[in-house]
Formats: sequence, C-alpha cells, structure tokens
Amino acid sequence: MKLKLVLRDLTLLLASMITIIGTTAITPSLPGMNSYFEISSEYWVMISLTIPALSAGLFAPFTGIGQSRQEEIINFFLTCMVLLV
Repeated sequence: MKLKLVLRDLTLLLASMITIIGTTAITPSLPGMNSYFEISSEYWVMISLTIPALSAGLFAPFTGIGQSRQEEIINFFLTCMVLLV
C-alpha cells in the first residue's frame, strides 16, 4: 500500500513539473533560434514556448485513461513515457 502512495505522489510531482521544465529548457535558446531562422520568424520562435504546456494538456486525458485501466507499476511507467514524449 505504501508503494502505491509513493508512486502516485511521484507521478503527480512529475506531471506538475513537466510544463515548467519544458519552458525553462527552451527559453535560453530563443535568441539563437531567432537568429538562425528568418527575420520574420519571431512569432514562431515565441510560440515554441507554448508547445510543452500544450502537449502536456493534450496528452493528460490519455494518461488518465491509461492509469484507470492498468496495474499500478505499469501506470507509473506509462505516465513517465507520455510525459517524456
């Protein structure tokens, strides 16, 4: 029972951190991306900041469906794999 609670807490922690980590990892490279692409690409470079949060929001329902139908250990690894994609 204790392992189940630990896995649940760890999954919630990882899920809540994914959008912040993704945005933090992309932000330092924005000036380099802007200079690499065309001058008119500033909009597309700035919109790339929203991709980690958008993907986490889009894949969250599939993660929830997977958690309600699989065993607890398998759920944890499926959730981590979805969040890493």
